[in-house]
Amino acid sequence: MNEECHVIVENFNLEYKDFFNEPDCEKRWNLLIKIYSEDIESFRVLFNIEVMGLIDKWQEPSTEELNKLLKHRMDGGVIAIRIGNLFRILTPIWPLEMAKIDLMMFNVLKLNDMWKKYILTSLKITASALVQTWWAFETLLNDFAGIIYDQRKSKISQIEALFLEEKNVFLNKKGDIEEREFYQPIESRIQFIYNFLTNDNIDRSSKDWNNIIKLKNARDAYVHRIGKGETNFSQIVNIDLIPKGFKSVQKIISNIFKKTPEFAERFVYKFLSFWSCENELPFLWDARCGNSVYLGLTDVKVESIIGLYASNPRSFSVDDYNDLIVKGK
Repeated sequence: MNEECHVIVENFNLEYKDFFNEPDCEKRWNLLIKIYSEDIESFRVLFNIEVMGLIDKWQEPSTEELNKLLKHRMDGGVIAIRIGNLFRILTPIWPLEMAKIDLMMFNVLKLNDMWKKYILTSLKITASALVQTWWAFETLLNDFAGIIYDQRKSKISQIEALFLEEKNVFLNKKGDIEEREFYQPIESRIQFIYNFLTNDNIDRSSKDWNNIIKLKNARDAYVHRIGKGETNFSQIVNIDLIPKGFKSVQKIISNIFKKTPEFAERFVYKFLSFWSCENELPFLWDARCGNSVYLGLTDVKVESIIGLYASNPRSFSVDDYNDLIVKGK
């Protein structure tokens, strides 16, 4: 294997030296969220060890294994990671992690009340968050269906196989039977795939389903604009719709991990259910220094967003701007 090994070196607060004595991984992970908000360097050490324990054998690590890794770090040792192994964790869920970056910027602008001050930046980030969230949802459902279809191929009916492959059977002009691709209404396909994976149904009267439909309609309003007159930006620039839709996407994906037998029996999907589906922040991204990755939760400051998207000096005075925006002149 020609992958480069990178060394992780961090400061660590010895207050957390007994952290891995807790055998319940979800209790540890919830505590890690709290540590992240208070001591990011200690969080990174602990999170790295959680991941190292997982990728060592691709199963749930014991407290003994985790404590051994932590002791090695506290004694001044370093841990080398093969980057390819890290990406194996990201592979099943990467579209959702991509969408989190846009959602993260969206939330930062929202929390800092930047919508009216940076109109085009806000519109661009809102549109990206909207499209990426829906793309992640639709892509992951199809990915999961493909994974489980391959594993159950010998057990499922021919009709199920045709629907999963988005095909139907027709008679051609010569009277021969042939398979053709055909469009399935996306709402119906979502429910079909969810049932195929989990042997359960999405509650169509639930808030989650309502959020998913609103997310889809907003995405359609933005993407499918030709011949439909003016775009209804009030439907797209809805500061509550996207976060609610994203939460519902996360919940449905998490349910798939927990209720699909082939996923539920593997610890890595429990890890992904927590870190990708129960947190809005990405857990694996590019490192600031380049040539490697950042492992752990990440966030972004509003100054970084403005520096990227609105770096030029203004061309109008504040009064002109207020006339344009507030008075409509």
